[in-house]
Amino acid sequence: VRVLIRPRFGDFLYTHYEYQQMLADIRHFSQAGADGVVIGSLNTDGTLNEAQIGGMVKAAGNIGITLHRAFDVCADPIAALEKAAGMDTILTSGQEADCLLGSKLIRHLIQVSADMLKTENISGKPTILVGGGVKSSNIAEIAKATGAYAFHLSGKKLCSSGMQYRNE
Repeated sequence: VRVLIRPRFGDFLYTHYEYQQMLADIRHFSQAGADGVVIGSLNTDGTLNEAQIGGMVKAAGNIGITLHRAFDVCADPIAALEKAAGMDTILTSGQEADCLLGSKLIRHLIQVSADMLKTENISGKPTILVGGGVKSSNIAEIAKATGAYAFHLSGKKLCSSGMQYRNE
């Protein structure tokens, strides 16, 4: 189980207070036995906030680290991929609302990640975890379009209740 660490909905530019809360949450879940945490933080210019992310990685200790979809709204996904080389997973829809629309970028990210492993003598590369529109009915198509082997999808089933009044 990997725990999403986000103090609020919205963008990924965090105040000092929000960052401190995230560090406390990461330490808590790490000590509680989570397999990993899902994190991310951006600067005002859309680059990864390496200082905050580095602090979060340190707070996590030896558990897994996934860079969440802050990656999908960063200014330069290749630069972000290179900066995230120490993380084990990057969750992305290819910077699109749907991963099929982002399949070209996802395929490119997977290739760049593999090339990094070969040329930069790093001990590991991040797995590109495809999310955003993945369903059992299209996962084979997504795998073919992207070359990916790791997928994130919702396992929910919507069920109606007896509620008659709904204010959607």
